[in-house]
Amino acid sequence: MEKLPKVNNLREAVEEVIKNNQREGYPPNRFRNMTRVHNNELPSVCRSLVNSRDALSYLFDALRSYPNLLTIEDFIAHYGEQWGLKDVVEEANKRVQLYDEIAQKTAIFYLKRFGMN
Repeated sequence: MEKLPKVNNLREAVEEVIKNNQREGYPPNRFRNMTRVHNNELPSVCRSLVNSRDALSYLFDALRSYPNLLTIEDFIAHYGEQWGLKDVVEEANKRVQLYDEIAQKTAIFYLKRFGMN
C-alpha cells in the first residue's frame, strides 16, 4: 500500500487522487468531472461522494482491477476534521477499511492464481 501523500487542503487531495489513479492506469474521468468545481463547492461534492452508493459501486469494481488506487476517502479519513468534513469522517473510515479489504483480497487472488508468491 502506498503511503498517503502530504496535502494541505481538499483540492490538493483531489489532485493527488487523480494523479495516483492515472499512474496506476485507471482513468479517473468520473471523479475528475465531479470535482471540477470551485473550491468552496468541493467539500459538498466530496461529502456526496463519500455517502454515494454509486461511488461505492464504481470504486468496488475499480479496486478489483486496480488495488493500489488512492481514494478521496483515504484523505478525508485522515484530514477530514481539519477540512470541516467531520460529519463524513466515520463513513470515510468505514469505506477505507472496505476498500483495503477488497484490494487485499484482489492481491491474494492474483498471487494464488499466477503463482506470484
